[in-house]
Amino acid sequence: MANYDEKDLESFNVDYFKDSVALFIQKSKNEKESRYKSWEYCYNFFHSVYRKIYEKEICEPSKILNSSFGECAIDGEKWTYRDQLCLHLAFYMASWGMYRGSSFLLQNDYKIYGEVVDIIFKDEFKSLWSDETLFKTNCGDLIITLYKNIQDALSSFKEFYDTKSYFNKIGKNEKQSFYPKFLTVVSKIILGTIGCFPALDRNFKYAFGISDANNKSHFVPKTIKRVYNFVLNKKSEIESAIKEVDCMELPIMKAVDMYYFIKGQEDIFLYDLGFKKNEFKKVKKEAINEKIKQIPRDTIPTEKSKGAAKFLYNNIYSSENGSNYILNIANSNIRECIEENFSNIENFVSKCYKIEKDGGGEIKFYD
Repeated sequence: MANYDEKDLESFNVDYFKDSVALFIQKSKNEKESRYKSWEYCYNFFHSVYRKIYEKEICEPSKILNSSFGECAIDGEKWTYRDQLCLHLAFYMASWGMYRGSSFLLQNDYKIYGEVVDIIFKDEFKSLWSDETLFKTNCGDLIITLYKNIQDALSSFKEFYDTKSYFNKIGKNEKQSFYPKFLTVVSKIILGTIGCFPALDRNFKYAFGISDANNKSHFVPKTIKRVYNFVLNKKSEIESAIKEVDCMELPIMKAVDMYYFIKGQEDIFLYDLGFKKNEFKKVKKEAINEKIKQIPRDTIPTEKSKGAAKFLYNNIYSSENGSNYILNIANSNIRECIEENFSNIENFVSKCYKIEKDGGGEIKFYD
């Protein structure tokens, strides 16, 4: 049996998992949320290049990565497969929120990923490219090595950011084996390329129970092993659920990422309503409705009430004919609460938000 933390089991519910994965897949088919397909485009292209390198037994990644991809030229040199891979990765990362103003990635063009691409296609990481070898050979330590390599490649750009939290104000002569603030960035790169590990973003960390407060170097490998061992332990159950949802083409780690992304959003909604984390499992739909009613409407709202209202606004869609509504919510208690009290909640959402059509459709909270 894998050496997982027993409390991690509490974050997993197979029925909730199936509903979340199905919901995520549905979101990727929704034209209003097509950014959900960005992972698919990036992942598929990386795997197509992997097949060119290894299944055709070329076995020298540089021959493919440096080969011409098209006639277009950059600075007099033709596009290469490396260029195309970097562009796919850059857009996926931007689409999934990694190019916000505080990100060091924002200050660089797509070539920041050049060394990252070379690392990803190294022969030593071949066992990470399929679920069969990923779990058959127990690759937790190998994922940690991949993480470290990618982090080190990106950290060469740190001269601009010694004062930023990504590098924890580390001086030029100081060394740290792992930067905890890189956890989201690097794990998101791994998910979008090889697909052998979920993206440990805010939603995942909240739902799984990973604390952002720990800035020590050992926190990173410990967290990676914790997540990997948990999935290894639950592998057969997760595989059965994926088969039942009819999405067998998904790598296991992507399905896990989908689940904790959705669950994290919905757990944060419950937190914003005022529930404590140890109450999430047993909270009743009647209690959810009462909490929604208590959100102040005539005074300046708190950040929590803004977050709760934003969740409701973003996850209730009118159907094409406008007479019915689609609820993009996997948590059965939240969904049933909205279904049973829809007129009240619809009224609440309409009061809390307005759409500035003349301002590019920006959604603003009523003060």
